[in-house]
Amino acid sequence: MKKILSVMLMFIMLMSLMIPAYADSEVKETEVVVSASDVTVNVNESVALSAVVPKHGSSFTDSWSAAEKDGTVLDEDTQSYFSTATFKACEAGVYTIEYNITMNAGKSNAVFVGKGSVTVVVSKPAVVGAEIRNLSIVGNPIINAGGTYYLISGKTYIIWNGTNAEEYGFVSFYFKEADSYKDVAVKMKVGLTEYSYTVRVTHKMIFGI
Repeated sequence: MKKILSVMLMFIMLMSLMIPAYADSEVKETEVVVSASDVTVNVNESVALSAVVPKHGSSFTDSWSAAEKDGTVLDEDTQSYFSTATFKACEAGVYTIEYNITMNAGKSNAVFVGKGSVTVVVSKPAVVGAEIRNLSIVGNPIINAGGTYYLISGKTYIIWNGTNAEEYGFVSFYFKEADSYKDVAVKMKVGLTEYSYTVRVTHKMIFGI
């Protein structure tokens, strides 16, 4: 019985030594600055993210939410951690990306925590126009009483808002050599929506003069 009591007493003494050590640990908040290369983008466009936080302690763990972490390095000059990540969304919406970091100081048993966030608005791009590029002459010209006609081939491009262009398909048409321009009808379909545009092709675009 005495042996059991002595073991219990020793256990209680060990616990009493451990509790103050845990109680002495401090959790302190630290500032985090999060920034984005752009806060208004279209679907499937990438946004470069960065977070800067002053270094505390000897070790750290960090994470990004809703973004793919690229890496975290220590800037020796400023003694700050610099973390980068990439965000991309395939659906329109308002996204809040958060960065979290926990730093531990071994000797003082202090814990430093920080978090910051940035909001990115992702929009579905709108079709605003069409272009014809990469024009070339196909075969030999047709010559008749009305003049000389060339068969022209070119690539069609969808113009999205934000001046982005995306290759769509091909178009061909006849161009009269004596004309200074020709208005070419271009039709495109995006999803279930059809678009029709008139694209002006000039003599100089084809012949260079």
